[in-house]
Amino acid sequence: MRPLCYRLRMDISSNVRAEKPVTRGPVRGHFGMSRDLRQFDKKFPDLPLETVIRQRIAENQSVRVLEVGCGEGRVIMQLRKVFPHIGIVGINRAPWKAMLGAQSLVETALHYGIFSASELPAIALPEILFCDASRLEFADNHFDVIYSQVAVHYIAHKAQFLSETWRALKPGGIALLNIDNKSLWAPKFMRDDTPRFLIYRGKTVVPLAAVIEDARLDGFDITYYPRRSNVNLIIRKNKPDPLTFNLDYIPEYSFDLRALIPKSSASTLFLWGFRSFYRVRGG
Repeated sequence: MRPLCYRLRMDISSNVRAEKPVTRGPVRGHFGMSRDLRQFDKKFPDLPLETVIRQRIAENQSVRVLEVGCGEGRVIMQLRKVFPHIGIVGINRAPWKAMLGAQSLVETALHYGIFSASELPAIALPEILFCDASRLEFADNHFDVIYSQVAVHYIAHKAQFLSETWRALKPGGIALLNIDNKSLWAPKFMRDDTPRFLIYRGKTVVPLAAVIEDARLDGFDITYYPRRSNVNLIIRKNKPDPLTFNLDYIPEYSFDLRALIPKSSASTLFLWGFRSFYRVRGG
């Protein structure tokens, strides 16, 4: 059985051998794959990522950071520039031409001017893994900081991902997650508060904010944090109990939104990501 997370292996001739095939994927510079640290911090202006990491460094001898959906690896290389000695891991669902593993970070760093060619030989490259983020193959209490932008949108079982994030955080660790976005200009069926994370009780839509509030009432430090068109969560691991939600995932109603794009159209303005359906258990 294949591991849930895997690395691409490089042979001596630099040909890539993967446990899964390399996808064609987007080109370098794709809007969701190339976003930088400044763009991420706009989603969490009260919690700049560098500041959050520095606080964890002040509290711990060993600090590990995970980016879920690291794209080209632009942010993790920016973090490596600032934090040369902490553990940094990036995961993507699958490899593609601009991201074949840790060695691809060299080209990313040069392309965006993060490091010079003379600096790179001395840099400890972050680790790159390819896996399904709803089943994180990391030990409990492993990471100090977990963050994600424009990636949770594509995860099918989003509630399970949130539970996994909680599990993988160290006590006192923090997760900054951009989980969805909304637009008044989207088609009517995409105008819910979280159009890619739909929760029903009977025939009534339950706002994700209400589900998060239920978790807060159970003592979990989770904050629903909308910012302009983005819907974000701030998670602080304040107790050892597993985080579970009273939700049943409905795979037969869930689907990749790109399936709705006509073959003759290249427009992906709203129809991207994975529309995940849940029902409140017993409701």
